[in-house]
Amino acid sequence: MSSSDTKEKRLSESRRSFIRKATLAGTAGAGALLAGSVLGIPSEVAAVTDQLVKVDSSDTTADFLNNKLATGIGLSKSVGNPGGNEQLNIAATSSSIVTPVSQVVWRDATATYRKDGTSGVVTSYTATTRDLDAIQAAMNALTNGGVIFIKAATYAIASTITIPSNMLIEGEGISTIISMTGNNPVFSSTNGTNWIVRNLQVQGGGNSNSNAHGFQLTDPTDCSLEEIWIYNCRNAIDITTAWHLALSRITIGSIGTGNQNYVGVYTHDPAQGAGDNSAIVANGLNIARTLSDGIHLEHASGSKWVNCEVNSAGGHGIFIGLPATTHYPTHFCHWANCLSDSNSLDAWHIDGSASQNSLAADMQFENIWAGNSRIGFYMKNVGNIIISNPLMKTLTQHAIEIDTASAGASFHVVINGGYLDGYGSQQANTYAGVYVNAAVKCSVIGTHFVGSNSIGSVYETAGSDYNLYSLLNYNGDGALHSVGSNNVVANNRN
Repeated sequence: MSSSDTKEKRLSESRRSFIRKATLAGTAGAGALLAGSVLGIPSEVAAVTDQLVKVDSSDTTADFLNNKLATGIGLSKSVGNPGGNEQLNIAATSSSIVTPVSQVVWRDATATYRKDGTSGVVTSYTATTRDLDAIQAAMNALTNGGVIFIKAATYAIASTITIPSNMLIEGEGISTIISMTGNNPVFSSTNGTNWIVRNLQVQGGGNSNSNAHGFQLTDPTDCSLEEIWIYNCRNAIDITTAWHLALSRITIGSIGTGNQNYVGVYTHDPAQGAGDNSAIVANGLNIARTLSDGIHLEHASGSKWVNCEVNSAGGHGIFIGLPATTHYPTHFCHWANCLSDSNSLDAWHIDGSASQNSLAADMQFENIWAGNSRIGFYMKNVGNIIISNPLMKTLTQHAIEIDTASAGASFHVVINGGYLDGYGSQQANTYAGVYVNAAVKCSVIGTHFVGSNSIGSVYETAGSDYNLYSLLNYNGDGALHSVGSNNVVANNRN
């Protein structure tokens, strides 16, 4: 056996001895509890990991463990059988061990409890409002921010939890349930900064109650929602302006066949003078079975959506636009690797006709998927839109429609590449792969069409002009129907 093999064998033996022999005098406490459940430290050694123990890389003496491990304030160590089958013992020698959380909240059948992570004092709450009382007291105790850990249980509240700035609120996964019993948001934040809520489940006060949102956020800055499950809300996440708001790995769905959310994510048009920002970064949202739209954005300025999925929405899968005159333009958003499938209305629906300047503009969509819906991608009164590599299958009407309220009101739409298949199943000889209704200066380049009984792969209506159609493969779907006298049609294959 080589010297390196011997060293590795000794390291493995010593680590096993560490796990077997490490002990801590007294009760493990909240820090050890969190170490095991949140930091992923094995339960056998959770009691000694309130403060981390450092292992260096030297091996210059026979006293292997003593040289490898350095303890910090509040811990002492002793090594049995130095140089042999060493046994390490670690014990608490003071009350100054650092705990990972500032406040811990848990409950049982009789009370809800709050433990101060600094003093170790446990306070119990027994009133009918005990769950909210304990959580709110934990927040009130942290005047300069901190970490609140909420153990797995169902916490019933009737009033909203207001998220303070500079706060991390963390649950123990889907089993930490914050359940609203009234017509109020579960969590809210107004002008909050630098907070994080993560790793818990939210159950709202009912999708038919107008104010029963999961999270109601007004102008948050540098805040984050992470690894959250949201059910039975009016709007699962309700946003009015935002700056650097991160939404990560969030499931917005229903429990079984009920408890749907009405809308998944809803952004409101900001009030006049509030600023043209809905700067959201969304990654990994999974939204299913909403009663209305999966994602509904009245305002999208500065938002970026990546790896998101909407499935089985009762309205549109993803809607961008306004029902009334807006205070700010509908513009500036980016989408990549997102899917919208099996919706009652359109998979993607962009409508700028009621927005400022009657236009939705400056948006980019890359590698998007649409299927099993009415129209794959509908646009009305849009400008400067780029759609790259769309995959769209099994649509009852058009795969893509560029619509206008008046001739020329939609312009500069670029569809680059992609595959459109199975459109127009609702009625034969009525729908097209790309339907261009009085739009101008648009381009469809390098797209592959597979359809039957349609009115054409690309079909223009009167008023369409100055458009470019090139390198298209119709695959038996019928010739392109071009009417604009100034169009360019070149190098296509039927």
